[in-house]
Amino acid sequence: MHKSGFKKFICEHRVYLWLIILSLVMVIFSSLNPYPSEIKKVWEEKITQWENFSIEEFIRKLENNLHLYYILKITFFLGFILFIFGIYFSFSFLVSLWRGGISLFSQNFPDVSWQVSDILRVLIIIFFFVNILKVGEPIFWGIFEFNPTHLFWQFILRAFLIDLFSLGVIIYFVVKKYFSSLAQLGLRFKNFINNLLFAFYHYLGIIPLLFLAVFLSFSFTVFLKYKPEPSPLLFFFFQPQPKILVFLSFLFIAIFGPIVEEIFFRGFCYPPLRNRLNPLKAMFLVSFFFAWLHMNIIGFLPIFVLGLLLVYVYEKSQSLIPSIFIHMLHNSLILYSLFLYRVFWWK
Repeated sequence: MHKSGFKKFICEHRVYLWLIILSLVMVIFSSLNPYPSEIKKVWEEKITQWENFSIEEFIRKLENNLHLYYILKITFFLGFILFIFGIYFSFSFLVSLWRGGISLFSQNFPDVSWQVSDILRVLIIIFFFVNILKVGEPIFWGIFEFNPTHLFWQFILRAFLIDLFSLGVIIYFVVKKYFSSLAQLGLRFKNFINNLLFAFYHYLGIIPLLFLAVFLSFSFTVFLKYKPEPSPLLFFFFQPQPKILVFLSFLFIAIFGPIVEEIFFRGFCYPPLRNRLNPLKAMFLVSFFFAWLHMNIIGFLPIFVLGLLLVYVYEKSQSLIPSIFIHMLHNSLILYSLFLYRVFWWK
């Protein structure tokens, strides 16, 4: 790039360059203000409590509470049935794919107006907003005398604000900047019921692969003798919480979060990458960053596999309804598993 071209580039992207510089300054500033030591202390006490829970205590709980026993029995029975159906659907899909009866990608996938460069612009704006929150949080929670045992209030509020802001930025770029409709983001409601059935069928088929991915991830961590940091979700679900917070966390994790993430990854990011690269590369790239966003050495591979499925159902239906439904269903099942784990294992 020659001097005049470089100067033109700087002038055209001056705002975004300033946002990057300010974001990096805030990253440095926020790194100087880590969580208070008492928060870490409470966290470690809870982790120790979970790790010291024995199988004898678990059996004793079952013997003293038949309702819990039947809930667990029904859950495992239904899970086993769905797993068997999943193996059948997965095997049928792979055979059809091998024989050429199924194509991964559509021939008439709709084009969009925005470009890959717009994805970078949106990411810069969101990154700037995230760092504003990080810098402002110590001040905000200091004013309200933040209690370390209520850490999840901070976690859920931050995540909600980030998702809400991200959704607003995406809609601005699509609707205001490019004068496109929300349908171009994949928000198409035609064949709604068929899309839900299509999504459920394919989610069942991916369940065995998700279990395999989790098993491989755990095996990998055991082999490396690596102990991953516990998720904030565990800290939340393994101690008593106000009912309103439990309800709000469910709304965010199982409903609002999946909607925003599908609009961003599959609706906004995938189509221009598909046009710029090719469908397969775009599928893997979007799924990689989707898994990286939820970065965890154990969760990365299962989430990556789930991301591939979410792109596939979007490709075949040309609607975000199937991917949103799968994402909601998956997160709801994880929340249910966490609640079950808490009931049976928490002291």
